[in-house]
Amino acid sequence: MKLGAIAKDAVGNVVNEQPLAYFAGPFDIAAADDAGNVKLFGAGQVTAGAIYANSKTGFTTFIVKPATIKTVEIAPITTPLVVGSTVQLEPTTRILIVPFEARLTSDFTVIPISAGKTLLRVVQDGFPTDCVADEFYAGCERGWHETFAGIRRYLETVSAARI
Repeated sequence: MKLGAIAKDAVGNVVNEQPLAYFAGPFDIAAADDAGNVKLFGAGQVTAGAIYANSKTGFTTFIVKPATIKTVEIAPITTPLVVGSTVQLEPTTRILIVPFEARLTSDFTVIPISAGKTLLRVVQDGFPTDCVADEFYAGCERGWHETFAGIRRYLETVSAARI
């Protein structure tokens, strides 16, 4: 996030003065650089502001909620995905700050079930079992649905191209 500050004189007129420095804290969850860019490292109440040459300060206080996963990027598979095989995917989560620790893994297996038909089995592991992860898990379920729809569209396209 980027802080903006406007200096005003005693009667409220805008003056052309730039901040000497920006600040944000508590320091374990927020920090500000010289340009007013604030980096957030965790959840909680943050106070951020600017300091001017006359020792005047302006600040704001806001609450940072725990972040959730915005995207999960899957590294491209480097080997062919063959019926009956298993491929370990390498996911990278973006903006994952959750109130629990997890070591998530995903295995995809293509299983032949009849002539021309296969089953894609996905096993994900590493989720905590206590209720703190329920909202996170529900978000994952929505993501799985979208991912499987994308895989199905891809496989249908590949299958149609072979005909």
